Amino acid sequence: MKSVLVVDDNQINIMIASHMLESAYEVTTATSGEAALEALAQKHFNLVLLDVLMPGMDGFETLEKIKTHDDWKDIPVIFLTADVEDDTVERAQQSGITDIIEKPFKKDIFLAKVKEVIG
Repeated sequence: MKSVLVVDDNQINIMIASHMLESAYEVTTATSGEAALEALAQKHFNLVLLDVLMPGMDGFETLEKIKTHDDWKDIPVIFLTADVEDDTVERAQQSGITDIIEKPFKKDIFLAKVKEVIG
């Protein structure tokens, strides 16, 4: 079974995303960028769903650490964000993300984007 790491500081978002994914994927969750990096060090993931706005290490900083680590750099990362302003989307695309899923999640779009990336 393919594995997905869901990273969000909001427990409700984690619960919603996990619920949508758990029938088809093995889901691990983290509530911070630091916790995400710890999870990545412990296990291989096929996809990281990463919140952009988090206290401490935000999504951009976490993404940079993922993309510069030899063991993680090829893992697809999809940003989870309510901020779909042009400058945020452009910065995200330049940072090497695979896609963006807008919050609040729309189940059909959410699952389609995940399936498109990892099957």
